[in-house]
Parts: sequence; structure tokens; C-alpha cells
Amino acid sequence: MNKLFSLLLVVVLCFSCNGKVEDSGTLVSTNKELYEAIKNVKAGDNIVLANGVWENVEIKFVGEGTENAPITLKAETPGQVFIEGVSNLEIAGNYLVVEGLFFRNGYTPTRNVIAFRTSEEKVANYSRVTNCVILDYNQKQRDKDDLWIQLFGKHNKVDHCYIAGKTNGGPTLRVDLKGNQSIRNYHQIVNNHFGPRPRKGGARGESIQLGSSFTSMSPSNTTIANNLFEECNGEVEVISSKTNFNEIRNNVFYKSEGSVVTRHGNYAVIDGNYFIGDGVNKNYGGIRLVNTGHWVINNYFYNIIGENFRSPLAVMNGIPKSPLNRYNQVTDVVVAYNTYVNCKSPWQFGVGTNIAQSDVLPKSEIRSARPIRTVVANNVIYNTEGDLLPVVEHDKADGVLFKSNIINNSDVEFKDYNGGLQNAKLELKKVSENISIPVGVPGEVTPYVGFEFNTITKDLAGNSRLNQNKIGAFVNADMPDPNILDKSKYGASWYSNEIAVKEANIFTVANAEELQAKINEAQKGDIIALNAGVIKFLNR
Repeated sequence: MNKLFSLLLVVVLCFSCNGKVEDSGTLVSTNKELYEAIKNVKAGDNIVLANGVWENVEIKFVGEGTENAPITLKAETPGQVFIEGVSNLEIAGNYLVVEGLFFRNGYTPTRNVIAFRTSEEKVANYSRVTNCVILDYNQKQRDKDDLWIQLFGKHNKVDHCYIAGKTNGGPTLRVDLKGNQSIRNYHQIVNNHFGPRPRKGGARGESIQLGSSFTSMSPSNTTIANNLFEECNGEVEVISSKTNFNEIRNNVFYKSEGSVVTRHGNYAVIDGNYFIGDGVNKNYGGIRLVNTGHWVINNYFYNIIGENFRSPLAVMNGIPKSPLNRYNQVTDVVVAYNTYVNCKSPWQFGVGTNIAQSDVLPKSEIRSARPIRTVVANNVIYNTEGDLLPVVEHDKADGVLFKSNIINNSDVEFKDYNGGLQNAKLELKKVSENISIPVGVPGEVTPYVGFEFNTITKDLAGNSRLNQNKIGAFVNADMPDPNILDKSKYGASWYSNEIAVKEANIFTVANAEELQAKINEAQKGDIIALNAGVIKFLNR
């Protein structure tokens, strides 16, 4: 009996030494153990990374799970597994889940930190990255591009992640459609917090890019929903939609120096989003439209004062017979049931026109094709201070139909577009610090019913439009505070994504030596002030 007990004890100890954890799966502590566990994985298995720093680890997570028995690669304790050094993660197979990892203090050795494929042939489907953080995971050379998350395959999901601090070139997240295995992908990018991304300068600084001009004729069917974009200042496009049938719903764009842009591709739905500025920074943008068939509905814009490309609503001129990588004409677009509060010149048409430079530009670069068959209806504009130009025509807006729009313009006269933009005395009902709803729309102003407007069945707050429809983003101002900036709604559950307001240190220097010393000492946000006089720099 004692011998049998001893034998069983040895067997249990052997399993323990190999990292077998009865409840949560296979616990691995080294790169070698991890690679071996992945090699032998089967549907329903869990691979658990031991708490601690995993340095210089290139993970190829390959497996075949099922809908009811996915394969999971997860942290022993969410947020306590740190992927550092020269490390990355590639996923291929079906029904795979990655959970609870923290990428920091390193950079990827490839073009992506997390890729939903291991090769052009082997992609991930029905797979998920959730409850993870990627923070300041930048290349050593700022001019070396990479992607932090790159999606291929179909039906994949990135959710409840915090992603912030990208300083080098390349979109933070990109959906690629190269090959039939990645079109009509129905990916979901939901409930994430895209935190601060500093100004990059120039292009290739998007937070999300959906496809490219080369795949702009392909259907993507990607959904971006319920995310917070906070101080995403990489470039003029926070989200760049470059494929067809994408949906951008119920997101919050907070003090982000850029816009949601339908750069290429057609038939996007931009529904129920909040765009929050401060009334001072002209770089905070809204929605910019290029191409065909988009619906912009139920959005709320507050204190957005950007101009041209960054205006609350920018509808561009296109290039006649445009190549794929330039600007197609805007056609068959609907802009309806949106609310604009204290937004300067919120509607701008013919943005980007360069007809005046036609003598010096090649014909293929002249943006002369004005928007056509475009409907702007049932919107509300409220200005505390009157706006001489609530609508700006950089080129004629003769292809735009204005219907049942209301403006409170504080007695300042404006062009009414054949009665399509009417004056009204409205009041503001404050719901929260960043949400005030105009109320008091005259009863005789009824919503315009255009083609398929009956499909707009809810307002921004989710209230039904079927029985009590009103113009603007909200049918009812008596609503609770939606707490759109409650950070607990977005990102990883274990990570504090509150952005601390740091008091800047101010250093005053009088000579080159002091300047160099303070440059070495200064932290992000600090200020170095130069005394009046001449500072000489010596060549060494």
C-alpha cells in the first residue's frame, strides 16, 4: 500500500514539474515549455503563461479549436505576464483566444506585434485577442514602421484592450484584405481604449486602418464599436476606412487630432458616435467623406472647431475618373439625424478643391468633381455665438439636398438653402460636462423621410424613432448621463487607463551646457525655457 501511494505521489509530482495545472490548464514558465505546449495543443486546451517577464519570446500560437472548445493562451494572472524585449505574437488556426498579456519595454522583430497569421497561407479565423495591453512598444528607430495589431482571416475579434503610446510610423491597428481568405471578414474591434498617440507628422499615423487603396474595391464588413479614442493625434485620420461595408458605431472620439475618414471604399455606416473637442484646438476633427453610399447618422459633435479636412463634417471634392489611390467623387451619401453644438462652420463641402491650381497641376490631380446625390437632412445645429458661415462651400454644393435642418444661430443671418436650413430659438439641456442637447424644435418642423430613412429606427441613445421621431441625434433630452468617458467601460479590466495630468517642470537655462543637461534630464511634458541672450553651440 505504501509503495502504491509512493508511486502515485511520484506521478503527481512529475505532472507538477511539467507545469500541469488541474483547473486552469498547462502552466508554462519558459520559452521551451511554451513552444512544446503549443506543439501538442488540442481543442479545449488552456496554455497558461506563468507570471513574470517573458523576454525575447516569438510566439507562434497555432491550433485548431472549435466553437464550443476554443484553445486559450492566457496569463496566469491578467496583467502580470509581461512580454518584453524583442518579442511578438502570431496566431493561425481556428477558435483561438489570447488573454491578459502586457506588451511593454520592447519592440517587435517583424512588421507586427500581434498578427492574425503566421504566413500568407496560414491565417486565423474565429479568433480573439482580449483583455491585453500594448504600451509604448516602439521600434528603436522612429522612422522604422510597424503595426501593433494586424488582422487577417475572418470573424476575428480584438476587444477590451488598452493600446497607447505608438510613436513610430504605421497604423496602430490594420485590417488587411489580401487574398480571398480575408475579404468579407466580419472582424470586430470593440470595447477597446485607444489611448494617447503623439503627433507623428505626415501620413501612416492612423489608429485604425481598414484595408488599403489596393483592396478598396473589396468588401470588408468590419465593425468598430464601443471604443474610446483618447488623444489619438498621430495624423489627420484617426480611423481610415479604405474598404467596403464597414460599420463605425457608438464610439467616443475625445480630444483626438483627426477625423473618421472614408478615404477609399464605399457604403460605410457611421452611426451613434460622440466627437468631443474643447472649442480651442482646431486639430480636433469629425467625419470626412470620400466615395459612395455612406450613411452618417445619429452622431453628436461638441466643441469641434476644425476647418477643411478637420471640420465636423467635411465632404470632399473628387477627381474625375480617379485612380484607386486618389479621391473618388462623393455620391449617394446620407447625413441625417446628427447634432452639432458650438461647432464652428460645421458643414463644409467641396473640401480639398484645387481647381484654382489647374494651370500648374496635372489633370489627374485636379479635385473638381463636386458631391452629387447627397442628402443632408434632419440635423440640428446649436451655436451659443452666431456663425456667419454654418455651411462653407469651398466649391458649389449644388449636388446636395438640404431638408428639415434646424439651426439656433443667435440672430446671425445665414444662407437657408431653399428652406432646408431653418432658424429656430432653441435651448440647451445639459446632460453632462460634454453633452448638452438642444431642445425646443418647433412642432411644424417634421423629419424629412428620404429613401430608406425608415431603416433609421433608433437614436444615439438607443431610443426608438418609430413612434416619437424628432430631428437631431436625440429624440428625448430627458436621459441619464451616458458616462461616455467612464474609463471602466473600455480597455483591459486589470489596467488603470486613467491618464494622469502631470504638472510640467520648467527648467531655465542660460548656456549650451545647461541646455544639453536639461534635455537629458527632462521628462515628457516638461518645459525648457531659454534666457534672453545668445547661446553658442560649439562643434565637437
